[in-house]
Amino acid sequence: GEVWWTEAEVVGNVLCIDFSKKTNGKVGKLDAKPVNEGTGLLFPDGNTWKRFVSKEASTAEFTGTYSDPKHPEGWRMIAPTGLVSCDWPGDETIVVGVDDPARGAWWTKGSVVKGDDKAKLLIDFSKKTGGKVGLLTAEKAQKGIRFPDGNEWSKTS
Repeated sequence: GEVWWTEAEVVGNVLCIDFSKKTNGKVGKLDAKPVNEGTGLLFPDGNTWKRFVSKEASTAEFTGTYSDPKHPEGWRMIAPTGLVSCDWPGDETIVVGVDDPARGAWWTKGSVVKGDDKAKLLIDFSKKTGGKVGLLTAEKAQKGIRFPDGNEWSKTS
């Protein structure tokens, strides 16, 4: 399916999610309440979302926000999608980032796979770079993740 993102805010014990971008304005903000001891969200129409728990513990190793020394004004975020794709190995992730706040955000797909002795994160940078950079494999580093060129994103949360 289509990958999308939106904004949300917590108000008391309710998560208010703005669906206007995803639905081209047909649906606005909806309040979702936690259900099943916090393992899901219940919407006003009765729809329930279940909390995603990765099949592979390795996904949690990469989930979080990062800073990139090549883009000091920007940020990076890696999150599991809950999907296993036919054309990607392992657990699929979404990678979102900002290089320059004036230019806005970019996003791409990634996948966490188990390597010989540790998990690795595959990220497809072809859309972000116009094809100049394709699939890169990142590994856990002491303070974040490291790419083959030596660039290291530092984990901030």
